[in-house]
Amino acid sequence: MENDGGICLMVMQNGIKAKNIILLRKSPDSKKNLFLVHDGTGSIGGYFQFAWYIHQDFNVYGILPIVPIKGEDYLGPFPFSIKDIADSYRGILDSFMGDTVVYITGWSTGGSIAFEMVYGWQKEGRRVNFLGLFDVLPPENEKQDIVFYNIKSESDFLLPFIAKAALKEKLVNCEDVRSFWNLIQWELTELDWMREKFFLAEGNQWGKIIPNYQKLPLKELFLMINVIRSYHKAGIEYLPEGKVENQIHYFQAAHSVIKRVDDWRPYCHRFICHQVPGGHYTMLNSDNAPALSEIFNKVLGDT
Repeated sequence: MENDGGICLMVMQNGIKAKNIILLRKSPDSKKNLFLVHDGTGSIGGYFQFAWYIHQDFNVYGILPIVPIKGEDYLGPFPFSIKDIADSYRGILDSFMGDTVVYITGWSTGGSIAFEMVYGWQKEGRRVNFLGLFDVLPPENEKQDIVFYNIKSESDFLLPFIAKAALKEKLVNCEDVRSFWNLIQWELTELDWMREKFFLAEGNQWGKIIPNYQKLPLKELFLMINVIRSYHKAGIEYLPEGKVENQIHYFQAAHSVIKRVDDWRPYCHRFICHQVPGGHYTMLNSDNAPALSEIFNKVLGDT
């Protein structure tokens, strides 16, 4: 059993046991498989309600990160690229799926990963029937290099929310980012951490991204925050090497803050945008999943 919400099964197919491929819903009479790539938090929990509305012709699987990104002993951010992730997932799915046709979708940063997976499959000559993007940040016009992972970036991010002056002094004098986050892990306590101030600070989205932030222990909370920061950085820096021959079906949340979605057009054979209810963080919740799935199933049925 996997426990990203408590309803999923790790699966084996073609003799391949894939720990990061999670069965969300089984169709008894179909060999068609729809894969949903984890979101920018590394979770597939947002898909649980949605999966039950998917057309009965499809088995529905979630794709989780392969391993804890940096292990349990490091809480800080870490460098990786969308291409690195996509290449690793594609290799696992190739073994898992055999020669079946690909149907794949991703939400948020997961959509960028799904796109890059399809681009890689295209170069290998594999058939992809469907590519869906759920409210995914479009590529910039040129490759971005977002600077963090240095003492200044981490100090600016965290120090305004630490009460203990002596700890703040130690942190700004750390030699590197690993030392900075090791010190956070060893010395920061709940009494020194202004949790509410951090999550409710004007202009940030952390309270929406991690709605249960009040209940999480510090170690788990900082690990989650830095997983999200690292996926966000990879997504912003992502610039596809070329275009896919597929249509992109883009599902845009009505109240999304993501702009320039048409910037995906140069990267595909045809770009089709579908307006769906909700915002970026709510488009798949219990209120909006039925309406989204109705549109999604119609598009999926036409492929």
